[in-house]
Amino acid sequence: MKITVVVLLSILISGSPLFALEHQINVVRKGGNLYWAEVEKIYIQTEYCLESSSTAAALLQMEGDRGEITFSASGLKCDVKIIYGHTQLDAGEYLIKVSREDDNWYG
Repeated sequence: MKITVVVLLSILISGSPLFALEHQINVVRKGGNLYWAEVEKIYIQTEYCLESSSTAAALLQMEGDRGEITFSASGLKCDVKIIYGHTQLDAGEYLIKVSREDDNWYG
């Protein structure tokens, strides 16, 4: 019993990620901080990212709600603010909050 508790506490205290995602993707720049991944059907919103190429191969790394995208050609790393994807909702009324995130982009 003591060994199990010590191992569990060691895992909880350690700073290493238990659940991390690392995925090679191709993105198209759609706005100042907005990229579209066609194959995955997701939008990736970054913070202060100035990758200038219109299309690029990239490595997306996510750990919980934090992430980073690294562009292969330039090596530029940008923080990921949020990832948007498709969801299926049942018919009904929903209360939503909409805010202006960037030119032509509302989240």
